Amino acid sequence: MNQRSFSRSLPKLMICLLIAVGAALPGPGSVASAAAGITSVAAAREDMLTGANVTELIALRPDPPPSFVVAAVGDMECTTTDCQGVGTTNLVANMHAKAFLPLGDLIFKGPYTNFATFYDPTWGAFRPSSRPEIGNHENLGGGYYDYWDGIGKTTGPVGTRGEGWYSFNLGGWHFVGLNSNCVFDSMKVSCQPGSPQINWLKADLAADPSLCTIAFMHHPYYSTSATQYPELRTIFETLYQHHVELYLAGHTHYYQRFYPQDANGNRNNALGVTEIVAGTGGAPLANVRSLGASGNRARQIGKTFGVLKLTLHPGSYKFQFVPVAGSTETDSGIGTCH
Repeated sequence: MNQRSFSRSLPKLMICLLIAVGAALPGPGSVASAAAGITSVAAAREDMLTGANVTELIALRPDPPPSFVVAAVGDMECTTTDCQGVGTTNLVANMHAKAFLPLGDLIFKGPYTNFATFYDPTWGAFRPSSRPEIGNHENLGGGYYDYWDGIGKTTGPVGTRGEGWYSFNLGGWHFVGLNSNCVFDSMKVSCQPGSPQINWLKADLAADPSLCTIAFMHHPYYSTSATQYPELRTIFETLYQHHVELYLAGHTHYYQRFYPQDANGNRNNALGVTEIVAGTGGAPLANVRSLGASGNRARQIGKTFGVLKLTLHPGSYKFQFVPVAGSTETDSGIGTCH
């Protein structure tokens, strides 16, 4: 076929392509996309050498998932019917979060009746979107699993009873919930190399193809409290080796953020894990201490109730500590996925 005849065939190719795309579209004015359930369209063309009509499949690029909000906070320690009544529930409600991560110590003691009596009347409003982790005050008791997985059930949304680690995917992000009750004052599970939780964590992170990952648990690895938790070192090392972006925790009753770093305290802006501590959900607040301080401390806020708000995009995120009404201390910034 010479250049002139090939040029004459172009309108035919374009018409066939438009007809094929139009036939695949779900309705007038629609745009074909993988997100709409269409992964390819058929296009007919004339072969330049033989003159025969050829039908080809043209792959469509999937639409990126939309941005969404995740709220996170721990240490509500509900012991009254208003669950301290400090205003943090209002903050979560106003965020319209797609997921809410309660970071442990949701009640002061572990029976199911305490969840039903104290936690559920307030924070229970977010139960459909909640993906919690267990704290030391729940004591790995049956009440935590009865409330979140169902009374007497051996497994459910928050993992196997007595283990408490699990993962899920949302909006192109991978989330890993871990049981940090392996520290010296709450030794209920193991976080040592070769333990079931560490083996599971390594396999889970290796198998998931997501670009962006958040790990969340109750205890922080880095903290300026008087108590540090070296038992969590293997967890932090594993997260670093698999390029996890964020490590969210509570336990200490204040807000702290650390620069990206490895398990040895070496700052690494390109590959490090950013730890954010938000134990500011309702339990009595503490001042931020200087004992055991990490040199990579970026921001610390004491004596302020508030909630961590994450706005997650494909490949990046924005974080903001939102204080309750009447407080002015806050923190915010952006980050990119490794």
